[in-house]
Amino acid sequence: MLSVRLLVSALTMSSLVLGLLGLLEDPSAACQNLTAYLGISQTAVSQLDLRYISSRNSYWNTKLNAYAPACVVYPENAQDVSFILKTIKASGSRFAIKAAGHNTNDLFSSVDNGVLIDLTHMTGKSYDASTTLATYEPGSSWGDLYEYYLTYGRTVVGGRIHDVGTGLALGGGMSYLSPQYGMACDGFRELEVVLPNGDIVTASSTQNPDLFFGLRGGGGNAFGVVTKYTVQSRPIGTLYAGNLLYVFDQHERILNATRDFILYNADPKAAVLMNYNVLTDA
Repeated sequence: MLSVRLLVSALTMSSLVLGLLGLLEDPSAACQNLTAYLGISQTAVSQLDLRYISSRNSYWNTKLNAYAPACVVYPENAQDVSFILKTIKASGSRFAIKAAGHNTNDLFSSVDNGVLIDLTHMTGKSYDASTTLATYEPGSSWGDLYEYYLTYGRTVVGGRIHDVGTGLALGGGMSYLSPQYGMACDGFRELEVVLPNGDIVTASSTQNPDLFFGLRGGGGNAFGVVTKYTVQSRPIGTLYAGNLLYVFDQHERILNATRDFILYNADPKAAVLMNYNVLTDA
């Protein structure tokens, strides 16, 4: 996959160059141009703006709330994203792309003194009964999507927690349905992608297949912004589920139970999620 490696290298270098320029350039030029084009309904510059506060302080890793973007922009379609990326590139500002904010890594979906691209306004979704294909944009949570497709008697393979965002699928995506249908990214059929230079392209097994290969588990930030997913939906059947909680230190039992499930479970429709949480006074 030489072309994928070259693409990753080129985009990584582009990100590094933009990052270095961001150290030298004032992001106010990008924010002013974005506000002029998108309007105040799609931009938040003031740190007292309730939208700005929500975008800045809604990370799963609360340490990321410390970063203060110069402005937050809320694209509503791929064309908006294209203009935003072109404007950012022209100004040399640093930037980050955020969906639901569950990426735990510093500056992967957060930015300090740069442009934060918040995708939560992009919540379009649809279902085609003739093909059983589902489409959704990146701003929805998995809970939103499950509830929507439930009305058609269908679902999509996605996150196990309802408030996690769709970016999970770009990193692979473990689901309760994964033993039967594979990772969330295995359901991809076509992706609408805005490249770092602003071009809007389609990635699939037949169009830009190397880009499609990279997005099926390689994450989104290294390749571009995915603005629409077309995925294979799955039928909904009877679900049996429950929780088993240990309040005190039972980590050996939990680990043994998980090991036994992996070794001996023969039901392809069965899944288990093990969590071990430690509560402290800190």
